[in-house]
Amino acid sequence: MSAVFLFFERVKYHLIIWCHMAIDLLLYGKIKAPKQDVSGKVFVITGGNAGLGLETARQIALMNPKKVYITSRSEERGQKAVKELRAATGRDNIEVVALDLTSFASVQQAAEELKSKEEQIDVLVLNAGIGHYEKEKTTDGYDLMYQSNHLGHHLLLELLLPKIKAAYKPNDPARVVVLSSDGHYGATEQSLSTVEDGNPGLLQYMNTKLLNILFARYMSKKLAHEVVVNAVHPGTVATDFFSKFPPNMEKIAKILLAPVFKHVEVGAATSVFVATAPSAGQVTGQYWANMKVYTPHRLARDDRLAATYMERSYAQIKPAQS
Repeated sequence: MSAVFLFFERVKYHLIIWCHMAIDLLLYGKIKAPKQDVSGKVFVITGGNAGLGLETARQIALMNPKKVYITSRSEERGQKAVKELRAATGRDNIEVVALDLTSFASVQQAAEELKSKEEQIDVLVLNAGIGHYEKEKTTDGYDLMYQSNHLGHHLLLELLLPKIKAAYKPNDPARVVVLSSDGHYGATEQSLSTVEDGNPGLLQYMNTKLLNILFARYMSKKLAHEVVVNAVHPGTVATDFFSKFPPNMEKIAKILLAPVFKHVEVGAATSVFVATAPSAGQVTGQYWANMKVYTPHRLARDDRLAATYMERSYAQIKPAQS
């Protein structure tokens, strides 16, 4: 494609990001996931100890599930979150499972624990991730954000897949919800090509969020009717997301984005909707925001690109599956 085309495409997608922020502002406080009856269903929510994950767990716990598992890197923070959730919902069927997505060994251990406790997993919400870091490697040898935001979740899904498939019912398949972001519009095919090597700061975040949509699209086709897989953009949410940014960047980001910050209850609404609403269970391979299907970046709809990156991903997690 010509440089001129790519330039104007980038301008278009940056305008889309700001348009979506304007829509968020207009809908501020008006987005709320309808309460469903999810009796008998088991939910697993990664990163459920704080922010969006914690709120997603809270809303779902109020819908009468059989069980809600949250994951946390820190046992202490995880147990604190469980106490908070039990107090807020009056439900005692909430547990924490230790999980560090930057360690394949930890992912394997978490998967084994979950498989030992449940015959089936109805909904897996891949919520955890990081938004900023200084470029570094994991103990498995991969870029930290690449493994945290993608590879670790891919491995977890593969290890739990037999339990997820076991939850299939006619007209009510199991579900996987993958957290992405409108930040993916800022990625390009060239920047995505460096996602495995890593890029410091925001660009790598954009790359991994584009990769998450490609992941959801690829898995939705591979799993067909057995499991529906969708990507979700929660919006710009007032959580501790920016606390891991350098101090100056944190201040600037909060000032610039303060007018469109969503309350965490509103931010979690789309994840909860896609995880629980009957209508969302009939849709797969899509990108959701504000409880509606949005059109993602052109690259996020490219099946060739999805296959290329997922083949690499499978090769990278294969040793940890054996």
